[in-house]
Amino acid sequence: GVTEESVTNAVMDVSTTAPRVVGFIRGYGERDPASDTDAGYGKLAVELLQEYYQVADVVLADGIPPEITVLVLAGPRMPIPEEDLARLAAWLDDGGRLLALMDPGGDTGINRVLEPWGLRVMASPVIEPKMNLFKDPKFVKVSSYTEHAIVEGFGRNFPSVFPVVGRIE
Repeated sequence: GVTEESVTNAVMDVSTTAPRVVGFIRGYGERDPASDTDAGYGKLAVELLQEYYQVADVVLADGIPPEITVLVLAGPRMPIPEEDLARLAAWLDDGGRLLALMDPGGDTGINRVLEPWGLRVMASPVIEPKMNLFKDPKFVKVSSYTEHAIVEGFGRNFPSVFPVVGRIE
């Protein structure tokens, strides 16, 4: 391609010696990176591949492969065994990176890994009685944003709606 994005991606591809691998943690009812359903992350996986990332499944019980650049924990619905949490915590302590995408709900145990980093996922959803959509307080509508390039143009004319939002401390 001749677009700025495709040229930049090509330069990154040929100038990087180590592969960039995004590992999706599997085995606890997470969202599926191979699924194109509304609850799946298939479109995300396609976008990552177009940005010259590799995508891999990671089963914590089998260990975390050394080529993994970042792990994604995409909405687990089942408790994660203590030994798997310990393996993940050790990997993070050794410089690993984690993107935890959590849905509100039950206790998966991930807080035992996140709390040493100053984070805690709250089980209860955010209820917004005033700024909601469809008169449903679980559908939080946001129309006020900070000054940051990533949300430039968002606001009253371009609000965002988040169904069933969770809290993070």
